[in-house]
Amino acid sequence: MKFLYAYKTMNKFQIIVVDDDDDAAKTFAELIEARLRIPVRSESNPDTVLQIVRMQEIKVVVLDQRMPNMTGTELYRQILEINPHIVALMLTGEADRKEVAYAMSGLKYFDYIEKNDIQTLPNKVISALSFYEKRIADQQSTSIPLCRLNIFRNRVFTRQYEIVSIEIIDNNFIFENKWEVKHELLASEQEIEDFYEYEEDLIIGEEFEIKSNATAAIASKIIPTIKTEINSALVKKFGTTNKKRTKKNNRNKRVYKLQEGVPEGTKVIKKVFEYTPVYIHYRIIVKKRCRLCGQVEIYPLDVYKRIPSVATRVKIFYSNQDKQVIYTDNISI
Repeated sequence: MKFLYAYKTMNKFQIIVVDDDDDAAKTFAELIEARLRIPVRSESNPDTVLQIVRMQEIKVVVLDQRMPNMTGTELYRQILEINPHIVALMLTGEADRKEVAYAMSGLKYFDYIEKNDIQTLPNKVISALSFYEKRIADQQSTSIPLCRLNIFRNRVFTRQYEIVSIEIIDNNFIFENKWEVKHELLASEQEIEDFYEYEEDLIIGEEFEIKSNATAAIASKIIPTIKTEINSALVKKFGTTNKKRTKKNNRNKRVYKLQEGVPEGTKVIKKVFEYTPVYIHYRIIVKKRCRLCGQVEIYPLDVYKRIPSVATRVKIFYSNQDKQVIYTDNISI
């Protein structure tokens, strides 16, 4: 009985690659498996694909467009009649622009991959899986299968997390709600000491709690672990330090003038100097696997890691009630 359960778990897959060339389908499936490290099925027979879709929870299909018995778009149309949630990627070598345009707009294909650019296939499958998970999570009710509720069961760790990919979205990201007033200048001239402080900060977007569909109590146990793993992964990939930093600061005295840097003839009544922390914005793909049922889920996380720098800006208030915002330099701490 245990052997049968293990066999079923090992052969559970959520991705199918369909190409009328058996060898090509297997090669593409192996390319995806090597990156995601989850089982991928390769098929050349459209009827078999439809039968699998009826019997299993398939999330993503990669469909060759030019096949002798049935085009990829025709096959996807039939797949959607069975399961309207499945996400499709078009695999094309010869399809013309009209076919691609119809697939993207008419049948809502998620994306397409040209066979001469096949190395991009794993990344596009990751994105398609993430899109599927987000859409399903948005539609799900509050009921959660038992194996998703418990992080531990009988003192056995039931869920494994693995970081699949990391990419930098923005090297100079700021949160609009983190701007703080540094000081206000009302006098015509004033000497002020600028003081900026830096402390390590790693923020994980709220998407994780939403997509995992977990309760707040469970999420509070998961997030600290994920943060540690993500920080280690960032260090490994980008070589940044993850040592505990003490607070660092930057002090600098300078003279501020109320009328400095404004058009001649205008009168300034107030300047407000503001600053905010600067982050690197990463997009991280996390794979979760339940060790009890073998279910695999993909989660895209927006992660923000603070760097020792602050962005600055000044708000200028004029006597005629006009207001101006000028974004000034980033200051390294």
